[in-house]
Amino acid sequence: PLRKIWSMIPGGYNIPEEMAEIAEKRFDSWRVIIQSMNREEIENPKI
Repeated sequence: PLRKIWSMIPGGYNIPEEMAEIAEKRFDSWRVIIQSMNREEIENPKI
């Protein structure tokens, strides 16, 4: 998914594959964290 977004950004297609894979893994980690939060935690992450 991130590769498609980067292809829309000028110069984004020049991102090395290794960096893209690292970013994808980090994105997946954040997605899991955010999806595990309830509405109150999403609205106020300092909880």
